[in-house]
Amino acid sequence: MDSGGHDPLVVELPSTTTCRGGVMRAGEHPRIHLQHNHNWRLEGSLGILTYSLHPIPVPRPAKGVKTAPVRCGACETELDVRVYSAQLTRITRSLLLLVGVGALVATVLVAVLLMGSDEPRNGSEPPESTLSYLPVGFGIVALFTVGTVGIVGSYFYDGVRLPRRSGHALRRPRRRSRS
Repeated sequence: MDSGGHDPLVVELPSTTTCRGGVMRAGEHPRIHLQHNHNWRLEGSLGILTYSLHPIPVPRPAKGVKTAPVRCGACETELDVRVYSAQLTRITRSLLLLVGVGALVATVLVAVLLMGSDEPRNGSEPPESTLSYLPVGFGIVALFTVGTVGIVGSYFYDGVRLPRRSGHALRRPRRRSRS
């Protein structure tokens, strides 16, 4: 199946798209790629997605946001991609990390406060709990989820947005093997 010079799941990437140190750096061009989904099928209980990756050749603006058309190498669809400057990308990553760490710290603090709240004080009977544990439990799970999403988001965010319902996705290129 020919997809504009790219075979599904086999993409030759230039060496400038490798990710050193794990966190994607906000360079002159986005390092994240445009993903075109070719086929999805179910084999037993395993879902198999066939896709191809295509670079986003839009240079980052010096300041602010730049909207530029990018043509998918597989289906030739033109998408208006929003690319954020390196400075805005770094700020967004920092905010995501701050929110993530703050939410995880708040999760631990709430859990510690709740564990000590039902102990009797000065040998008296424990006070009747005015809070139901179910909403508090949902709150702890929500804080933990926000924290996890914030930390993971700060790791993967590259300052690129696609239009909604474009049928495409953004994906990090696979690391090249060191053979």
